[in-house]
Amino acid sequence: MVLSISTSSLQSLNDLLGRVSYRSTVYSIKSGDLVHFNFGQYKAIFPVVIRQPTVPVLYDFGEDVNSQVTVTTKTFLRYPEVNRLVKSIRKFYKDIKIIIADDSLNPQKVNGDNIEQYFMPPAQGWFAGRNLVVSQVTTKYFLWVDDDYEFSEKTKIEKFVEIMESMPELDVVAGSVGWLKNSFKLVYHEGDEEGGCLTRVRGNYQRIPGIPNCFFTTGVINFFLARTDAARRVGFDPLLKRVGHSEFFMDGLGELLVAICPDVGLNHQRRRANPQYRKFRRPPRNDTDNKLYLHFFKNRLKCMKW
Repeated sequence: MVLSISTSSLQSLNDLLGRVSYRSTVYSIKSGDLVHFNFGQYKAIFPVVIRQPTVPVLYDFGEDVNSQVTVTTKTFLRYPEVNRLVKSIRKFYKDIKIIIADDSLNPQKVNGDNIEQYFMPPAQGWFAGRNLVVSQVTTKYFLWVDDDYEFSEKTKIEKFVEIMESMPELDVVAGSVGWLKNSFKLVYHEGDEEGGCLTRVRGNYQRIPGIPNCFFTTGVINFFLARTDAARRVGFDPLLKRVGHSEFFMDGLGELLVAICPDVGLNHQRRRANPQYRKFRRPPRNDTDNKLYLHFFKNRLKCMKW
């Protein structure tokens, strides 16, 4: 039950510690232990995590961005917008796969090569559609875009891939939409038995070393490249049907390492008059209340400050 190591040589101690491995006598995929370290009159105790080794998940990286990235979006009652988005994608990336989740009331086919359009029951919602498209991605990365965005000369997906490949611990990297370079920090205080508090404030953390004009942050705008396996681990809560900009990053807090690099960007299409869409886009007060009830229960919060 106890392993003791004693030596007067620091070199020998480091060598021995580097060879210590655990093999549990009782099966558990994640457990812990305490290490007691004594040096002269000083004593330190620190925890260690003992985990079942995981099987790596590898992707065929191919030779170009078409085999590395899938463009994903969710559309609802906005066919002129999504068709314009597809046209702009094809202007710069004629072969990249596009996956569309569609829960429109009267579905229409979005035509084009290498497009997968999945029709859902009507008005299933924003996050249910996101889960659907991400579940169908077979590439290492997916690029998330809203259906009313438009690619431009600044939409350099290869730059996003280059950043992610240079920093394997990074899970999400975002860009700018028009003049917007929105990002925010989520600050969570665990609180007491009544729950914790979550505060969202604008801004970033420190610059990313070696990557110009890129910053660590917590949450970003809806234009980002994500590691497919990392996003699937967090997922998109299908109970969130209409408006959701922070929720994915709330669920990913402490799980996803996020960055923003605003030099990569795209445009926001001019808004069209669409009364039917606007009725769903601006839900009634009870929908907003239900979303808050969900956060306070699921995330065990007693306060949220935006």
